Amino acid sequence: MMWTVHWCVITLLFMRCLSSPIRQRSTQLVAFSVSRTTSLQAAANAVTITHDLTNANVGDGYDRFTGHFTAPVAGYYLLSMSEYLEASNGQTTDSYSFVRMRKNGGILTTVAGKITGHANQVIVHLQVGDNVWTELVAHCKIYSSSSKYVTFSGVLS
Repeated sequence: MMWTVHWCVITLLFMRCLSSPIRQRSTQLVAFSVSRTTSLQAAANAVTITHDLTNANVGDGYDRFTGHFTAPVAGYYLLSMSEYLEASNGQTTDSYSFVRMRKNGGILTTVAGKITGHANQVIVHLQVGDNVWTELVAHCKIYSSSSKYVTFSGVLS
């Protein structure tokens, strides 16, 4: 519940920045929202998380086959991700979920934990051609289903 409140506060602050008359905004709309409906487990190496459902891809920046978002327009973007790990039949698990959001290879933010959902978001300036993606760290796993627990989205301000 705490991350929901945190997410709402950041979103409201971001929306306030969007309405600022001082800052010039891009006239091009760029937005994407994708979901994964299957679980994923990384082996010895980290793996890029791909998403099989595309809710929106305005500006065609998200590539569902690579899992990468490539900025088609320079500017400030609000990027968010969520993930979930659940023990089967309510039992405890030794599994751990550890997901990173990366920009051109560097880490933007991370979510991690056991048997619960996590989300995080960042506001970051992207240049045309910058790549952003989410990855599951080696030896970790995430759970998803038709309920779409694993998401990745972004919007240009």
